[in-house]
Amino acid sequence: MRDELCDGPADDTPWIADAACVDPLEVPDREPLECADARRALIWGVVGVVCLGFVIGPVALAIGHRARLAIADRPELRGAGAARAAIALGKIGFALHLTLAATVIPWLLFMLPLLGG
Repeated sequence: MRDELCDGPADDTPWIADAACVDPLEVPDREPLECADARRALIWGVVGVVCLGFVIGPVALAIGHRARLAIADRPELRGAGAARAAIALGKIGFALHLTLAATVIPWLLFMLPLLGG
């Protein structure tokens, strides 16, 4: 029985593929995919620096982190730099507008009654 199983490659000829007759697959050059969340997060980050950063900044942070996770999961996606920039802009916008709100609101509450009469 062992001799029947180990007769050699002559018994396997119908099952062996001839690689010489097969053309190699031509893979078309495709541009890498862009991560949509990275671009969306960058837009939210820029808008967050310009206006309402204490509301829009955390949105940019959340979408930016989601984009970084998507890029880490699928390395062929582009947009890692945009995701990092969106996270930085989200933090800057949040801190900037929170600082402005923390300094302007007390001034309005305490100084305007003194100026008004």
